[in-house]
Amino acid sequence: MDDETGEFLYPDPWMVSQDYMRLKVVDGEPVIRITESGIEYLRGLLRSEGQGVQG
Repeated sequence: MDDETGEFLYPDPWMVSQDYMRLKVVDGEPVIRITESGIEYLRGLLRSEGQGVQG
């Protein structure tokens, strides 16, 4: 649960289907993990957004 909003957090279904994100249970607590391929995907998004702002 998000402490600021009180909402439950879920992994994005599309990100999970692409193996960019996984939901695991660690010590009884749900943990959302971003995979290495997910990190590369998000870096690419940030690069493209950054180039759009500069242009």
